[in-house]
Amino acid sequence: MDSYPLKDTVVVDLGEVGYKELHRTEIEPWDEKEALRRKAEEQCDPENCDCGSKVPSNGS
Repeated sequence: MDSYPLKDTVVVDLGEVGYKELHRTEIEPWDEKEALRRKAEEQCDPENCDCGSKVPSNGS
């Protein structure tokens, strides 16, 4: 992998596909993505949930 900070790009070797230049906005850090995936799989605590997945009932 080569990086070009002035262009905000990196060049990666994709094996048989060859080399590809990617802009910074096209790159997702694996560790951050994995942490978000794990958090999304966790069960919410009904008493202390603030994730926004539960819509409050309108009393009906």
